[in-house]
Amino acid sequence: MRYPISEKLEIIRLLERSHLPVRRSLDKLGIAKTTFYRWYDRYLAFGLSGLEGRTSGPGRVWNRIPDDVRQQIVDLALDEPELSPRELAVRFTDTKGYFVSEASVYRLLKAHDLITSPAFVVIKAADEFRDKTTAPNQLWQTDFTYLKVIGWGWFYLSTILDDYSRYIIAWKLCTTMKADDVTLNAALFDTGRPVLVAPPAGGDAPSKPFSADGHVAVSWNGSAPTARAVGSAMGLIAKTDKVTVLTAASDQTSAPRAPELAAYLEWHRIVPEIRTFTSDGGPSIGKALLAECSSLGVDLLMMGAYAHSRVRQLILGGLTRHVLEHAALPLFMAH
Repeated sequence: MRYPISEKLEIIRLLERSHLPVRRSLDKLGIAKTTFYRWYDRYLAFGLSGLEGRTSGPGRVWNRIPDDVRQQIVDLALDEPELSPRELAVRFTDTKGYFVSEASVYRLLKAHDLITSPAFVVIKAADEFRDKTTAPNQLWQTDFTYLKVIGWGWFYLSTILDDYSRYIIAWKLCTTMKADDVTLNAALFDTGRPVLVAPPAGGDAPSKPFSADGHVAVSWNGSAPTARAVGSAMGLIAKTDKVTVLTAASDQTSAPRAPELAAYLEWHRIVPEIRTFTSDGGPSIGKALLAECSSLGVDLLMMGAYAHSRVRQLILGGLTRHVLEHAALPLFMAH
């Protein structure tokens, strides 16, 4: 309970004139002995002004960074704006011999409006998926860990996890966060499984939703990746209304090998149509392939994913990259 100055003075006068001991008088008033003597000492030292109420708490924070040190931190941040608060704290400790924490540096820079706001819109995530998985391989997730190596720059550890089992299917350390360089690349080349890709609209082929019973085209060149894609999708191909085998007449493909795939499909009671289109090779094959799919009204394109060399994590083949960048119809790919 807080007492005004007048009541404190009245209590002091009362106890000065009382014939009872101070302890007994204070007990009757319900005032602690230490509280009264604190009032009395301040009254004798400062008069009535000493009886004014005081706010609790220390007058100075014992570990507050001195003003001159705070200014040195701000100057360092202005001289080296590329450093993060953590890096500034380490640099200042190493060069000045004065320890400051990352949190202290962050608060100081924020007070001086030296913290740049993130250039993106924060979207609140839902508490759980709307469509929950019930078995493995129904949904994969991508997670990134940011790693900054002093003198080298930022690296990104990308992991692909199965939502149901939480098993890490593949991982990759990358220097960028582009989808085709990280997630899609790892899914194609490191998981050992085929991948269904749904590109955004705006490519060379008409934009269509995925249709399991529509028109399926197989880009066939007789290679192992293409054979793997067809073998992995036989259950899907068997349910389609129409299957077309597309081959390019160029120095990189062999059109006469198309009948081999047609014979294989016929063993499974699937009668495909064989079509050959012309191309100069390289990325132009991808352009001609997407144009052919557009003219035929293809709903799903199956093909192999290729890379130029063993450093496939860095270099996608020209055909594969062109189709991934320009296709606007679903793709079924395997490596």
